[in-house]
Amino acid sequence: MRPEPSATYAPGQRGRGPTAEMKFGAVLLCQAPVQSLVELAVRAEGLGFDYVWFNDNHLGHESCWPVLTLVAERTERIKIGTWVTNPGSREWTETASLFASLQEISNGRMVCGMGRGDAVRHLIGKRPSSVEDFEGALSVVKALVEGRSAMYNGISVQLKWTSGRSIEMAGAGYGPRVLAAIGRTCDSSVFQGADVDLFRWTREIVIDAAAQVGRVPGSIWAHAGAPAYVSDDVAHARDQVRWFGATVANHLAQVVRTHGDSILANDLLEFVVQRRQLDPTTRAVPGHRSASWVPDEIIDRFTIVGPSTQHIERLRRLESAGVDQFNVYLIHDGVDRTLSAYGEEILPSFRPVDGPL
Repeated sequence: MRPEPSATYAPGQRGRGPTAEMKFGAVLLCQAPVQSLVELAVRAEGLGFDYVWFNDNHLGHESCWPVLTLVAERTERIKIGTWVTNPGSREWTETASLFASLQEISNGRMVCGMGRGDAVRHLIGKRPSSVEDFEGALSVVKALVEGRSAMYNGISVQLKWTSGRSIEMAGAGYGPRVLAAIGRTCDSSVFQGADVDLFRWTREIVIDAAAQVGRVPGSIWAHAGAPAYVSDDVAHARDQVRWFGATVANHLAQVVRTHGDSILANDLLEFVVQRRQLDPTTRAVPGHRSASWVPDEIIDRFTIVGPSTQHIERLRRLESAGVDQFNVYLIHDGVDRTLSAYGEEILPSFRPVDGPL
C-alpha cells in the first residue's frame, strides 16, 4: 500500500512502551469437541500465553459463548476474547449483556474483539455491517459493559446490574474508513496477517485517526494475528495455512472495490486480481482446494512457517514495526507442536530474564 508519511506515528512506536515485552495470544476455532478447546486454553495459560481468542461464527462453527464461559471458569490469569464478533449477528445490548456476564465469571478478563462480520453476514445473504454501525456498536457495547448509559435507537439504555469493570474493545479491519473508526473508538487494533509493510500502513491510519480526536499517539494496543506453524517441513506447513492467504485476498478485494486499485501496491493488487472466491463455510479449513491457487510467496508473507528460529526472526520484525502482541492462529494439524514450541522456545525469547545470567 502507498500511504503518505504520518506526522504522528513513527515505526516502532508502541503503546506498551519501549521496555515492556511483546505479548502473545492463541486463536482457536469453536469446533467440536468443545472440551478439547477448553483444555487447549488451559494449556495456553500454563505455557505463558497472555490471551486466548475464539471465533464468533454461529453458522460456520459452534457458538463461542458457551466455550467462552467454560474457559472463563477453568482459567485464572489469561485474557479471553472474541476473534471476532460483529454488530449484525445479534442485538447490540444483547452482546453487551453477554460480555458483562462473562466479566463477572472471569473476574474482568474479557476482551471484545469486533469486526464488520464479513464471513457470517455472507452466510445469511447480507453485506457486512456498515462502518457507522461498526463504530456505533463499539461505543455502545463498551459503555454498557462498563455500567454507563448509552444512546441506542434514540433511547438511553443501561445495564444497571453490571459491576462496571472496564473492557478492552479490539477493532478489526483493513479498509481506511474502518481503521479510522478503530482509531477513534477502540482500546486496541487487530491486524490479521504477519506482513510488516501492510501492518505499518494500517497502523498509520489508526494512529492518525486517534490523534485527530485528541488521543495520545501510540496509546492504542496493536494486535497482529496469523497462522503460525512450527515445523522443519515447510512445504507441508504452507499447505496447512494456505487457506489464510485466500481469506486475506477476499478482505483486500473488498478494500479495492471500495477505495480503488491505487490503494494497494502492485504485487498485492496482482494477487487480489488473481484470487478466487473462498467458500465462507470452509474458509478456515486447512488444505481446502479453494485455497490451492494461493502462491507460496503470499503464504510466507502473511503467515509464519518453519522452525522456531524463523518465527523468532519474523516476530522481531513485527515487534520493531510496532506490534504489541502477536496472536497465533492454531488452525492446522500441528497444533500440539506449535503450541509447545511457542510456549517453551519462542515466548521465552521475548520475556525479560530475571536476575544475572
